Amino acid sequence: MDWGNVVSVAVAVVGLLQWFKGLFKKAPAWVWAVASALGCMGVAAAVFYLPPWVLMGLVALAVAQLGYETIVQFIKSKIPVAPIVP
Repeated sequence: MDWGNVVSVAVAVVGLLQWFKGLFKKAPAWVWAVASALGCMGVAAAVFYLPPWVLMGLVALAVAQLGYETIVQFIKSKIPVAPIVP
């Protein structure tokens, strides 16, 4: 088993789920649990059957999504915003 691919698949699925959660904010928790299992199987199949650039694209989307949430939002929360006075 290639643990690098396992981690890449997991990262891709987590990022994709976060992206979908932004689109479907009112979905119940069980939907995300099912989506996680199906997502792992689907992305793993994509890694096995499709060219390597597919996994790279999925992981890049995931890292972009997770990076935005963790880095940009963290920085925004730490920088005080002065009110604009005309």
